[in-house]
Amino acid sequence: MPFALLGVDGVEPGDSGTVTYTASADNAAPVTGSTRTAVGGPTLLPPGKEAR
Repeated sequence: MPFALLGVDGVEPGDSGTVTYTASADNAAPVTGSTRTAVGGPTLLPPGKEAR
């Protein structure tokens, strides 16, 4: 399922941190991972599209 991450009050573009997550399902063992993320990352578009 899609999800969104929202920064806490006071974050500014360029702030960063680590997100730790666990994925689970009824028929599989849970898997935990982590990733670094930054506030205000770029908007990625396919070739030929322009930002509005």
